[in-house]
Amino acid sequence: LTHLDLSNNKLTGSIPVSLGDMALLTYLSVSVNPFDPSPIPSFLQGLTSLKELSLRDTGLFGTIPYWIEAMKGLILLDLVGNILEGTLPAQAFAEMQNLTVVQLSNNALEGAIPKVFAELPKLSMLTVGDNNFEKLEDGFCIEALDFIQSDDSIFTGDCDKIPSPLNCFIECCNEGECPKNLMASQDLQWD
Repeated sequence: LTHLDLSNNKLTGSIPVSLGDMALLTYLSVSVNPFDPSPIPSFLQGLTSLKELSLRDTGLFGTIPYWIEAMKGLILLDLVGNILEGTLPAQAFAEMQNLTVVQLSNNALEGAIPKVFAELPKLSMLTVGDNNFEKLEDGFCIEALDFIQSDDSIFTGDCDKIPSPLNCFIECCNEGECPKNLMASQDLQWD
């Protein structure tokens, strides 16, 4: 089994530990299920073949763990709509050079948005709005010029919390706003 989508099934209890035994999974979505509140399950770190991981709206709390760097092959990471807090583990994300889509909106994350996201070579979407971020790490906008200027890129955040010129969120720079449900339902395919 390489593709498992359990999203929108009204599953309750804990995210099943047995998922950690599915070493061949490349796609896993358990999004939009009312699981019991818990930290991001550590058994997921063994799923090193994953390319897409969606834990959107699953009641997760705590911090994004450093062990996430073990998922070096991830292309899509969706953690939207949880209660995740703390700062982003910059060094862990630096190891994830294949990331193309990172969705972190609607959590309680704080501190600075690390410049490492601007340095990810394949990143085309980064959503960080509705968190408690205070700023972008110094140099972020300079490092992200190619990303920001691409017509295919999406970089959204809170224009009011991090005012211009301290941010380079695409919707702030262009005085427009990306639709909130743009990637609400995704099943992307990767080569």
